[in-house]
Amino acid sequence: MSIELLSPAKNLQSGIAAIKFGADAVYIGGPEFGARKDASNNIDDIARLVKYAHFFNAKVYVTINTIIFDRELFRVEQLIQDLYDIKVDAIIIQDLGILEMDLPDIDIIISTQTTNITKEKVKFFEELGLKRVILERALSLKEIIEISESTNIELEAFVHGAICVCYSGECNMSYVVGGRSANRGECAQPCRKQYSLVDDDGKVLKGNTKLLSVKDLNYSNYLEELINAGVSSFKIEGRLKDINYVSNVTAFYRKKIDEILSKKGLIKASSGVIAFDFELDLSKTFNRGYTDYFLHGTNQVNSDLSFEQGEYIGEVESSDGNKIWVKTDLELNNGDGLVYLANDKEGFFVNNFENGCITANKELDIAVGTKIFRNFDAKYLDRLSKSKTARRIEVVFALQEKNGEYFLQVKDSDKNHFETSCKLNNKIENVSVDYEDRITETLCKLGTTLFMCNQVELDLQKRYFIPLSELKSSRNELLSTLKKLREEKEPERSPRKKIAISNVPDMLVANVNAERLLNKSKNVVELGYAEDAPLMKTRYCILRELDLCLKHNKLKLPLSLKDEKSVFSLEFDCSKCEMLVKK
Repeated sequence: MSIELLSPAKNLQSGIAAIKFGADAVYIGGPEFGARKDASNNIDDIARLVKYAHFFNAKVYVTINTIIFDRELFRVEQLIQDLYDIKVDAIIIQDLGILEMDLPDIDIIISTQTTNITKEKVKFFEELGLKRVILERALSLKEIIEISESTNIELEAFVHGAICVCYSGECNMSYVVGGRSANRGECAQPCRKQYSLVDDDGKVLKGNTKLLSVKDLNYSNYLEELINAGVSSFKIEGRLKDINYVSNVTAFYRKKIDEILSKKGLIKASSGVIAFDFELDLSKTFNRGYTDYFLHGTNQVNSDLSFEQGEYIGEVESSDGNKIWVKTDLELNNGDGLVYLANDKEGFFVNNFENGCITANKELDIAVGTKIFRNFDAKYLDRLSKSKTARRIEVVFALQEKNGEYFLQVKDSDKNHFETSCKLNNKIENVSVDYEDRITETLCKLGTTLFMCNQVELDLQKRYFIPLSELKSSRNELLSTLKKLREEKEPERSPRKKIAISNVPDMLVANVNAERLLNKSKNVVELGYAEDAPLMKTRYCILRELDLCLKHNKLKLPLSLKDEKSVFSLEFDCSKCEMLVKK
């Protein structure tokens, strides 16, 4: 069983960074139809990323995970063919109408946007012959185990990053509030806004708070449990995050996973040796505070900070103009960005720090006791951006001499190998004591290439002078051939099973293909939201977060959420511990 670390790629540069810092696979948006519209990429960039990834036996998955309308079916079919032609390993889809297309033999992963929360639904996708299911973030470990024991399909789980408070794929709030559909890649994140919780008498139970905003996921301490539960792909959220986030978080999880793989005798899903030259620290890159969500039962996951929190610095002891005094064990640096919560997010940069006194770049109006966070560590991020971390493929050179003809062979850690030969004219016998050392040094000196060599095997009958320039030329020829082989290797495709349709679960149906496949009528209106559906359906419960659970408290129902423009009604299904948000 191989274990995959799957990282996000906003663009080609982020994708390369993800692979370089340890990802076994990356997921990236194509030119259109991705659930992050602002993270789209052209085919040429994806093709370059595929070559770079495949060099390390890593994979590239392209998201086509919006719902699709009839007029778009042909474009989607052509896009999938284009992706197949550039050797993309798999596509991630939400709309099952894709399965009715004339598809090439490309692996298909079902997106978390289809709300994959029951073993019955996951089994349905297995029967469709799909490669993998991406699980809903709100699942408990027990539920993941039950799904794994009931199915044989590959399971992918988010382990880090932002959480959709709503069950994935079932949020209509963004469209209803602002005309931007989450199922069309345009979520406006209304869950990160401030709301007041009001009872039926108009009493404010909690005012002007980010009641729907939750912390970020962090399962870094539970990876072995997830492996034991049957998860084979660990996914990092963040296709809109910057390259520093991708590099740091990927490297952190790479190290964690490698420790577990070594302990359990498992293998990672890609190749290459990585040498990190910076401290791995999740607090240094984007986070709203961390939670393990529902993995081990319910816990407090609400975050007053809907923005990037970073690492906790300390509480304000006193302030005067642009100076504040904070008791902290951390060393702050000029240029650091600090944030705190007043009525909303406030922030400033550090101009100077000495003896607990922070001099800000502006006047501050800040109360004693306010918690301060650093969400921009200038020194750390500068060091990260200049990191010389490299990922390389190990090779072994073997040089053999027979009757004055030299044979140079290269073989890599994945058992690829090539050989070239050269006849030496004007042979001159050489008795230099460092003869073999010079050959070894020349073959091992690979500079900034993506290869590394720590072993040279020599089988030389006589000591002939070997022009180093000729040896280098033979070496470079072999490495060039090996590089091309690795980059252009055909993806391993899983045999596509014949589609079997039975026990069709609730699905969004937006086009004639899906209607035909599922034998269901269209239930999606233009711009991609389900008719008559609640704005949100979520396992996250505001009342539980506020210690106002209806099982233990009597409240004046119904309750509602209010912002400056709208009122939303709340319904609670305590038997399932679920909450509905309705218009």
